[in-house]
Amino acid sequence: MKDLFGIELDNPTANNVVVNLFQLGANASSEIVNGVLAESETETYQISIGTGSFIFYFNGDTTDIDNNPNTLFNVSASNVFLENSTATPSPSALRQIDYSDGATNLVLRTQTIPPVSLSDWTNAMESLFETKVGESDCISINAIPLIQYNGLSYLISIKYDINYLRSESYILNTPTFTPIQNIRLNNSTFTSTITLPINGFSGLPNNWNSSFSTINGILVRGTTGDNYGEILRSQVGNPMAINSMRITPLASSNYDLSSRISQLLQPIKFTRVDSNGLSDSYVLSPTVDLYQAMTTLDYLNLGTKTDDFPLDGNTIFSYELLPFAKVNIQFDFVEMSNFIFANRKLIEEVVRLNKEKNKRVKYLSGISREYKLEIK
Repeated sequence: MKDLFGIELDNPTANNVVVNLFQLGANASSEIVNGVLAESETETYQISIGTGSFIFYFNGDTTDIDNNPNTLFNVSASNVFLENSTATPSPSALRQIDYSDGATNLVLRTQTIPPVSLSDWTNAMESLFETKVGESDCISINAIPLIQYNGLSYLISIKYDINYLRSESYILNTPTFTPIQNIRLNNSTFTSTITLPINGFSGLPNNWNSSFSTINGILVRGTTGDNYGEILRSQVGNPMAINSMRITPLASSNYDLSSRISQLLQPIKFTRVDSNGLSDSYVLSPTVDLYQAMTTLDYLNLGTKTDDFPLDGNTIFSYELLPFAKVNIQFDFVEMSNFIFANRKLIEEVVRLNKEKNKRVKYLSGISREYKLEIK
């Protein structure tokens, strides 16, 4: 396995969420679920502020949106609503999902009081899907709304992530498990049809992706060719000592610099649980130069604690994600055998040599610099 691996952590919720990774065993199996991720293309529409004639309207605070034209703001799905004109008996009204077997479900088709939020809409789709396939806890649907003001009107961009909490082979070999193919919303003026992949893993952009998700909704993706499951399993035969980490927030509630810096400042906690159930923890608290527009932290390391927290299935990596944050984390590691980990002096020597190598590479390549985000 390469001496560098990366993961992307995606928090599609409006909550601060702590993710716990890399632990093996019974406790870990209740934290992470392996499944299939079906991602839609992002569709953009005009949106009303308060009720109007479009398909959606927004009922939240627009102060920051108004003051920052042409900037995308990731808003809560509970503040985005379906117009009542999409509900029966309005002319041409439609709220519907289509399945891969040709079946359909009407979703909250007559509800206007209280109005249907985007969160209500996705929750209802989950319930209808589970009823149709006759299974529970088998799907998680996230609608991710982004709003911007272009100086003339408000636009909303919506992407749907559907996480099927079953394996690809199970889905493809279970005739009653019929993935959602289309999500439809119509009124007399506008039509929206969002199509989702239903065809399995083919490597094409419009097909499924392997997904790992936590019980609190965080998506975990591999970014260096290995998915999270492969990284997790590789610890068993060859534990990894972490030399350094690189953290880059990719997105936030409004994609601005201060939100990225806030994410960079979140502490990283390593917890080691031994065979007797005793635990030891170490918290790494990043710092940034407030006078620099830093959007990446490089060469974060555990210092003298490196050899105390190897990734071997007994170490938990905990990291808090701010609302709507998406973060890329790269780990530079030394792969060792279990024999080496039994020899503490040998561990310390190998880690020391790799730290020296890192210092030389850092100096010679000129990578040691602060990354800046140009604000236009």
